[in-house]
Amino acid sequence: MFQVVKSWPVLLLFAGCLYDHAFGERPATPGQIAESDARKAYEQLMDAKTEEELLSLRRSWRVQFSNESQHLLLSLLVGKLQSTKSLPITTRQEHLIGFEGVSHDLAIEGGRAAWGIQILLERFCPVSIRGDLTREQRAAAVRAMCQYVIEGMQLPEAVRRLDLPLARRLELAKSNSTDDVTLCRLTHDPHLEVRRALVDNPKTPTRALFDLSLHDPDDGVRDTAGRCLLRRPTGSFSSP
Repeated sequence: MFQVVKSWPVLLLFAGCLYDHAFGERPATPGQIAESDARKAYEQLMDAKTEEELLSLRRSWRVQFSNESQHLLLSLLVGKLQSTKSLPITTRQEHLIGFEGVSHDLAIEGGRAAWGIQILLERFCPVSIRGDLTREQRAAAVRAMCQYVIEGMQLPEAVRRLDLPLARRLELAKSNSTDDVTLCRLTHDPHLEVRRALVDNPKTPTRALFDLSLHDPDDGVRDTAGRCLLRRPTGSFSSP
């Protein structure tokens, strides 16, 4: 006769072992998937050695990752803002434009973390993380970046995740009443027709056109965005 085991933890462990034996490894939970995605993205960012590798991450993060993955990735990046550890990078310029003309030093961990944060939030960034900052300047810049993250996380979730239906995103890209934040979020939409609608929309912010003219994967969108920028009043280039 077997003695009845009355300990629930033991019973649960035994049931888990039977499940693994019968069906193989248990499927990962959404939380485990989110953590895995965030860590993989973090490693890809820090391991990237060329401008092209970095820009490919920029195009994929907003589309592929869940909201929870993006939150976890932001947490990992914020933790590296103070770091001055050197990283290998080959670019056409010393710094790489992140978004809206703000640059970060991609040759150090802190600068690359700031670049990744800016790519995730896609908002005007108030500071630049560079290798030549003094300790006091770096501390002030990190505090400003943390506040930037807090404010950025308050954007509407549906816009942050780009999880609106294609028809709705296309409607927003064409509309004269769409707010500037949403139009800027749509600059990295995976569908070409949405980005084409953006450059044809006279209400699209100058900063969004600037981003499209520099980084859009489609030659036609980049050229059209550049021509639209030339037709904008000079003062609009300095608008936030």
